[in-house]
Amino acid sequence: MIKSTYLTEKKLKSHYKNHKNDFPGLISDEYVEKAKDLLSPNFGMLCGFISTDGFSFMYQVSIYEFALEHPGGSISTFYKPENGEMHWNE
Repeated sequence: MIKSTYLTEKKLKSHYKNHKNDFPGLISDEYVEKAKDLLSPNFGMLCGFISTDGFSFMYQVSIYEFALEHPGGSISTFYKPENGEMHWNE
């Protein structure tokens, strides 16, 4: 598992508040762990790429989870897009 976490506690609180309904029953620490798992190179079959400015975009099609990681390794966001794979293909 990677050591990634949110850039700041304030950002984590904001993102958890906005996306906690995507992951019913998870507390904020578990939410972060799920994001770390998705961003982990050992997670499994994913769609993903690294942008020219170094951001890692990862999407797990089978469970509709999306994560974005800053070039320095901190989590930018983690959620389940409402429109699933269509969101990824945009």
